[in-house]
Amino acid sequence: MSSWEIRLPIRDRDAPIGEVALDAHVLEDPEERATIRELTLGAVLAGDKTAGDLLDRLAGAGVGGRRQMLDAAREAAGLKSATDIDDAERFEAVQRVAHHRKRSTEQPRLNGVGGIEIPLSPAELADAQRKDELREQANEQRREQREYEAAERRAAQEAADERWRPTGPGWTS
Repeated sequence: MSSWEIRLPIRDRDAPIGEVALDAHVLEDPEERATIRELTLGAVLAGDKTAGDLLDRLAGAGVGGRRQMLDAAREAAGLKSATDIDDAERFEAVQRVAHHRKRSTEQPRLNGVGGIEIPLSPAELADAQRKDELREQANEQRREQREYEAAERRAAQEAADERWRPTGPGWTS
């Protein structure tokens, strides 16, 4: 994944904030130059007067706050935010792993039921076995419940039949 950093061309903490934007020309990456310019413009709008004010604001923002400031500066410069780039890289990495698994060197085999058996990693195999065990337990509980309900229905039907059975002289059971 990408590692992002905010590199500010600061020579003196007491230098006016505008010098940071002007000194951004020493940065090689054009995206970084544009980002620093937007970051310093945001600092001016926030009331920062010196490079030290900007440094203090960045230090006080914490990791999440600095990331938001970086994202806002990149977007203001017409660039993709660092968060969007990282999300896209994570998505691509997941897709590469999925593609690699799909292209496993081991060929799928037919299982005894006629379906295809796909090779699984040990973690996936353990997870699948646990799910099978839970499914079998649930099926067994449902079978027992159906048997219990059927026995109750038979007993209720026998009791109802017994109540309606004719009794008296000449009737045999």
